[in-house]
Amino acid sequence: MDWPKYVKDWPGSRLKSKRELSSGYCKLPAGTFFTVDWVTTSLHLVSEPCPECGIQMKITILGTKDYKMSLFEYLGKPAAAREEGK
Repeated sequence: MDWPKYVKDWPGSRLKSKRELSSGYCKLPAGTFFTVDWVTTSLHLVSEPCPECGIQMKITILGTKDYKMSLFEYLGKPAAAREEGK
C-alpha cells in the first residue's frame, strides 16, 4: 500500500515497524503495530496495547520523511479515520 503523498495526511494511519525501535524506556521489536498520533517535523506514534499487560508506548521519530518511511510498512487507515478525514 502506498503512503499518503502529504505528511499532513498521515495522522490516523496504521504502521508496522520494519526493525526494532527504542525509546528512553524500552525497546519495541520489529513487527510492532503503531497508529500515527500526529505529525510535525517529528512522527508521533502510539503502539498497540501489549497483549500480556495492556501497556501502550508513545514514541517520537525524528528525521527526514524518507527516513521515517523507511522504518515502517504503511498499512493504511482504518475506516473510522478515513470517515473523520484524518
